[in-house]
Amino acid sequence: MDKRKAVKRIGWSLLAIILVIYVGLCLWFKVNERKILYAKSETVIPEDSLGLNYDEISIQSSDSTKLFIAMFHAQRADTTSAWILYFHSAGGFARTDIVRCQVFHELGFNVLAVRYRGYERSTGEPSESALYADAETSYRFLRTVKNVPATNIVLYGHSIGTGIAVEIARKVPAAGLVLEGAFTSMAALYWAQYPYFPWSLITGERYESIQKIGSITMPKIIIHASDDKMVPIGQGRDLFAKAIEPKSFLEIKGGHNRAPSADREKYAAGLSQFLQKVLH
Repeated sequence: MDKRKAVKRIGWSLLAIILVIYVGLCLWFKVNERKILYAKSETVIPEDSLGLNYDEISIQSSDSTKLFIAMFHAQRADTTSAWILYFHSAGGFARTDIVRCQVFHELGFNVLAVRYRGYERSTGEPSESALYADAETSYRFLRTVKNVPATNIVLYGHSIGTGIAVEIARKVPAAGLVLEGAFTSMAALYWAQYPYFPWSLITGERYESIQKIGSITMPKIIIHASDDKMVPIGQGRDLFAKAIEPKSFLEIKGGHNRAPSADREKYAAGLSQFLQKVLH
């Protein structure tokens, strides 16, 4: 009997230790979520030899945050030209983003790539609501400073940028919406990578695109790599199912970040077809 009690006591003690560790991990993540999520890498500047007509300027948001934005000018840079308003991933503007901008440039588009607050030289600290504000500031810059009609603006988001693009697409008019490597919500993304944690209770940065996309009426295309290990393609398909017409889905290969370069021909052809349809 004494032996059984001892075993039982040990079992309860181990369970208590596991529970403490589990709760501790949840609390640690909740406290450090923004530092983990917005783990910024060094921003890459395109080489002049690429011929992308790169320029960088600063603009100021309504709360006096200074944002540095990158612009890639098409050969025909006027208000009749089409613009892609590009929202990059949480890691920052990387070499893979330059590949995307190369494709946009080859298709004849101007590009404005938002550098979120806290990234590179932009001031402030990133958060979900703050990044939404940065997106709106960049959109207003195109409309009021560059005098670009809403019908000449396409919203494009990659990874966490898809959550930003979906949010701004609910609020402003545009010709179309492009989502690449999109997740349904941050909680669902965390669950796909690290299951068995109550992410819907833990995470404060929610990016709940699945709850929003059904209200977006502009034409949209969801681009997703079948071999995306960071964001399973099923999440892209779930968003597509929830979205209303007009909509299309482009499946490519190359993982979460490299698909536009690894499957460039299919990516460029599918994107071009969508853009021609919404802009002409």
